Amino acid sequence: MSINYKPKTKGSVEFHETLYELFEKADILDVQNIILESDIVSGINTTALLEAGIAGKPVIIPYFKDLQDPKYDGYIFFRDAYDLFDIAKDVNELESIIIDRLHNPTIDEKIMEERKAYFEKYV
Repeated sequence: MSINYKPKTKGSVEFHETLYELFEKADILDVQNIILESDIVSGINTTALLEAGIAGKPVIIPYFKDLQDPKYDGYIFFRDAYDLFDIAKDVNELESIIIDRLHNPTIDEKIMEERKAYFEKYV
């Protein structure tokens, strides 16, 4: 099992260049390879989730109770497709879904078709 992440940063150009060099040296910049090598992909608000979805990977979105507050509605992306992924409502559920998906990684064929259509629409 491997755990990888796609960094999201804000900052100066110099900061980004330095960060890029560090990640490049660590060989963790190729998101497509990270996705393909991962058993499970988890995150929120990134098209990497959609990419993992069409690659047939289990995708877990940690949509915890705090994020469900209506004040965050404008900040949470892809909610209209949450039925295509596993949604964890708290840390315990996240852990449970991870364990289940490690043993049962297969994604239903109909869900895969819907993931591909969603990807085509937005990416």
